[in-house]
Amino acid sequence: MREIYFPKKGGTAKSFRFLVLSHDVFIVRRDEEFFIFILVFHVMNHNNVLLEKMKTGDHPIVYINACTHGNEKVGARILEAIEKISAKKGMIVTNIANREAFALDKRFIDQDLNRSFPGKLDGNHEERLACELLPLVQAADIVIDIHSTTSGRLSSVIVTKLDEATLDIVRLINPKRVLLLSATENNALISSAKVGIGFEYGKDQSIVTYRETLRGIMRILIGLGMTKGRFGRSEVKSEFYNVSDSFEKTEGFILEKGIKNFKLVRKGEVIAKNKKELVLAPKDFYPVLFGNSTYEKIFGFMGERMDID
Repeated sequence: MREIYFPKKGGTAKSFRFLVLSHDVFIVRRDEEFFIFILVFHVMNHNNVLLEKMKTGDHPIVYINACTHGNEKVGARILEAIEKISAKKGMIVTNIANREAFALDKRFIDQDLNRSFPGKLDGNHEERLACELLPLVQAADIVIDIHSTTSGRLSSVIVTKLDEATLDIVRLINPKRVLLLSATENNALISSAKVGIGFEYGKDQSIVTYRETLRGIMRILIGLGMTKGRFGRSEVKSEFYNVSDSFEKTEGFILEKGIKNFKLVRKGEVIAKNKKELVLAPKDFYPVLFGNSTYEKIFGFMGERMDID
C-alpha cells in the first residue's frame, strides 16, 4: 500500500488519476492538509506477473519507459501513441517509471531515479523503485528510456555501451548524435539492460521533441518487424561522442553565452564567470547537455568525438 500526498490546490490529482486507473484501485479521503490517495495495489505482485509474462512470452521484448524524471512529461504523451499499437510479434511493454514524481511535477522525490540503479530494498523512494524496475529492465531484449531536456534541441540518443547489438538498434534509429555516457558509473536505468537506448531529443513541450522521439521508436519497432510501416533511408551520418567526465558547477557562476552543446571548446577557453572570476576549460572538449539549470551540481558533461562506422 502506498500513500501519496497532494496539496489541496492545483490540478495534479486529476492527471495522476488518469494514469493509474488502468493499473490501480484507489480510495480517496479528505484530510486537513492534503488529499490522500491511497493506492491499494501491490506493485511488486503486478511486476512479478508482468515479469513472468516477459520470461515466457515471445521475443523480441521491447520495454518502453517514460517519466524516469517526473517533470519530463513528453514520454507519457508518447506512450499514449505507442499503446495503440498491436504487436505483430514479441511484446511491447510500456511503463511510467516514477508516478509519484510525475503526479507532483517533480524531477524526483528523494534522489534522481536515473542515478539510483540497481537500487536498495530498504532505501529511499527512488532506490526502492529502482529495485522494483530492475528485473523488468533485465528481462527485456531492448529498453527505451524517454527523456526531455532544458538544453535545447539535442537530437541525441544515449547508450552506456556500444556492442554490436546496441549498434544495430542505433542504426535503425539513425539519430543525429549518439552519446556513449560512461560518466554516470552504471547507475542509470539503461545501464542494466541488454540493449539500452535513451532518447534525449529536446525540450519537453516541443512538438518536434514529441514527433522525432516517436519516429525514432517507431523505426525500432518497424525495423524489428513488430509493427507495420515504412521509413525512408536517411542521409544523416550519426556523430558519436564518448561522454566520460562531468563539468562541476561553481556556485554563483554563469555559463558564457558562447558555450553551446556540441560546439568544440578549446583548453583555456572561458566556460563560466561571476563578477570577479573566470572558470576555464581544463582541456579540449565538446559540451554535452550543458546548461545553467540542466543539473543541480554540474553544468553538464564533457565529450570527445569517436570514429564509429
